[in-house]
Amino acid sequence: MSIYYISCLGADGNNGLSPASPWRTLARLAEAVAAEMIRPGDSVLLRGGDTFQGSISWFRGGDPLLPITLSRYGSSRPTVRSGMRHGLWYSGDGGMIVRGIDFVGDATSLYGTTSGIEVSAAEGGPCRNILIEDVSCTEYSFAGILLSTSLPLWDCSVRNCRLVRNANGLLTSAGDGSVDSRGIFGLTLSGILAEDNDWVGDGSENPIGHGISLYNVSGLSAEYCRLLRNGTRFIGNPGHSGFILYNCDHAVIRFCEAIDNGDPSTWGDGQGFVVDQCQDVLIEHNFSRGNLNGGFQVMTDTPPGRSQRVTVRNCVSLDDVVGLSVYGESDDIYFLNNQVRTHSRDGVFRKCADVSPGTGDVIRFWGNRFTADDGAVLLQVTGERGLRGVSGFPANEWVSADPQFLANDAGYATLGELLAAVPVELSP
Repeated sequence: MSIYYISCLGADGNNGLSPASPWRTLARLAEAVAAEMIRPGDSVLLRGGDTFQGSISWFRGGDPLLPITLSRYGSSRPTVRSGMRHGLWYSGDGGMIVRGIDFVGDATSLYGTTSGIEVSAAEGGPCRNILIEDVSCTEYSFAGILLSTSLPLWDCSVRNCRLVRNANGLLTSAGDGSVDSRGIFGLTLSGILAEDNDWVGDGSENPIGHGISLYNVSGLSAEYCRLLRNGTRFIGNPGHSGFILYNCDHAVIRFCEAIDNGDPSTWGDGQGFVVDQCQDVLIEHNFSRGNLNGGFQVMTDTPPGRSQRVTVRNCVSLDDVVGLSVYGESDDIYFLNNQVRTHSRDGVFRKCADVSPGTGDVIRFWGNRFTADDGAVLLQVTGERGLRGVSGFPANEWVSADPQFLANDAGYATLGELLAAVPVELSP
């Protein structure tokens, strides 16, 4: 196994095999990759403190059991300035570790296509065993990190990364786009900071302003991620949210926080945590504050897909426009033991809980505490269909000095009248 070194003090005529004889440029690395000099188990190390101009394209990786490592040497961090190109574009069978590098793009462009790191499965696939750890990606016009493949991607981990001032933080685009399609199997996210992402937009349908947006993932574990102020500026594209799951299954999100994510456009987004057309999802021990839509929202945006078997429990929503929300065709949805508090003292219309038309067969709110201050609404139910399948609101606590309830056309004038009308479950 070989270790190759690259330093701004080196020369491309060197053999690159020691810190005393490093290569100088990323162009020399590209030649080595194309010539298949770098084999499974090898490492490529960039000297800390140096800034490298250019982009890294890796068309062949290691063995999933013997990964290639792209990292650094020295006590400082190296920077790759890729301009209007990807920082690192990888397509292979897997076995790739990227660690300890700062990638910086040029988000002043409106191309909407460049990412700090993009990973895709090679033709024939699948791609296995990818680790992205302790990297930062800044000012990229599509995403900080993009996992994009129509072929299976297995066992991918993203840990302790800073994704700041990109169009989006972390995106997945996988599968063939059908309702039952899945393209990524076994994704682990931990310690990700996604902050101020919505840096540019091109006015197209490309998403803008997501902190973390996952599409067609089966098997997710996400912990200790922070989603801060995403989607607060650019208004020309859809998107704008902290953490969204779309068409995913078997996912767990815990110990994460979504704060001040917004949507200045008419798309109506700006949520903290969103589950859209997903099955078998657990969201627990998370914190949401000051988001411009649902703090915790379960929905079905585009039938025939449905959200099913989703539990939100032991979470806190503070001053979100909507605390807990269920929308569209959604079945077996549980909101258990959550704390919600919001207000309307600044003139913004806010609600603790919202059940909207199209709600599915079994919806349970159990053991939650709702507190509405300064004119905020405790509960809104829109339309008679909004109550279809709601299995009651047992053991919840409703706190407000001036309790309000907006039934709209559901036919109930007060909160007490509605609570008396729906079935009461004896257990969650």
